[in-house]
Amino acid sequence: MTDPNTAVGDEFVGPFPSWINIKTAYGAKGDGITDDTAAFQRALTDLGTAGHGNVLWIPAGTYKITSQLNLSSRLGVSIIGEDPATTILKWAGPGVFSTDSTTGSMFVINGVADSRFDRLTFDGSGSPIVLVDQAWDGVSNYFDTGNEYADDNFQNANIGIRGGVLGQGFAETSILRDHFTDLKVIGVITMNYNALDAWVRDSVFDHDMNGVGDSVFNPDGSTYINGAGSVSVYNSIFRYSTGADISIGNAAYSRYATTIR
Repeated sequence: MTDPNTAVGDEFVGPFPSWINIKTAYGAKGDGITDDTAAFQRALTDLGTAGHGNVLWIPAGTYKITSQLNLSSRLGVSIIGEDPATTILKWAGPGVFSTDSTTGSMFVINGVADSRFDRLTFDGSGSPIVLVDQAWDGVSNYFDTGNEYADDNFQNANIGIRGGVLGQGFAETSILRDHFTDLKVIGVITMNYNALDAWVRDSVFDHDMNGVGDSVFNPDGSTYINGAGSVSVYNSIFRYSTGADISIGNAAYSRYATTIR
């Protein structure tokens, strides 16, 4: 029987011949043992540039990542996994957590707009890291807007998606049918007053300290992370939050509808 609390994903068609396969094109193994960091970074460096395709296809596998991955200054690119249940980027690097920079984050997206990051699992292996930092530095080509995270899993880390930690960007971001599990700080957090219109829909937050918001304490209660911006949550489920389902310190623009605990 289908779990009634599980959102049904979009009908998926692919991969197409034009999509770049990270295994065949860049030699990633996805065996959970080989360090695939260099292969991923080469693929990200090429993605959407002259002579390279705009869609990076990640076949099923567990990809060991030992240092930060970076994607910057791109427009209209996609990173698509075969299936979030079987396509896993698993952290095996140091456990570093910064509240005001991207230091230690697993995947940093900087100056990227109108792009998709779908059908993937980001697993922090219990390290106190940020899994995805969408953080425009104000220098790279594009203001971060119009990006999508759909049918993804974010798990076993401090933060799932953090938007705008460098003081810029993270606008009009769609977070669709995602699962945020065992996150020690928060699932989704916006960090500045220009981090506007993060739309969370049909998502599940399970056993996190906090689900969604802009301001939270670190797990030990020693440091307050004071963000801002706006988050809208629709038709989403919060289970067993140890802090708060929704944690807001600067609530001027945030709104929530049809949230379920």
